[in-house]
Amino acid sequence: MSVRLKIHRFDTTVTAWIKHFFGRHARATFLLLTHLADPLTIAAIVAGLGFVWIQTAEDRYGIAAIVILITITLGAALKMLVERARPENEYSATLATFSFPSGHSSGSAVTYGILAIILWPLLVSGLLFLLVGLLAVALPLLIGVSRVYLGAHYPSDVVAGWLLGIVGVCVAAALM
Repeated sequence: MSVRLKIHRFDTTVTAWIKHFFGRHARATFLLLTHLADPLTIAAIVAGLGFVWIQTAEDRYGIAAIVILITITLGAALKMLVERARPENEYSATLATFSFPSGHSSGSAVTYGILAIILWPLLVSGLLFLLVGLLAVALPLLIGVSRVYLGAHYPSDVVAGWLLGIVGVCVAAALM
């Protein structure tokens, strides 16, 4: 079986499972979740990191902002290189970019992962430490699922986005 066929089978199976598992009533929740990784949301977080960097002169905030921007730029470049069409549906018809990799998935993984790295040393409670860690994992996972549920991406686009975001988090962690 060819790689393309395996990816198609993966995409079809996972998409069907997500739509069946969550049903029709989860749309509003997934629309809200997907907005947590919209370009404007990520840009606001990056601007906030840049502002804190300027105010404190702590390089970790600048590194965080730069790594997020580089990760998003790499994702956009991959979209242009691969040129994979999005799934055909009403939701994706309003989207102007290509499908692979998912920018929402990579953007959420790198942004929320880096925010967790920044916040962890500031937390005094073990419970808060655990909560931030859970959010750093759960938000990108749910945002990725939202992209498949809404029809913006194939699951393989989301997995690629997560992997790109995780690489960004690892780079940031090594530099911060």
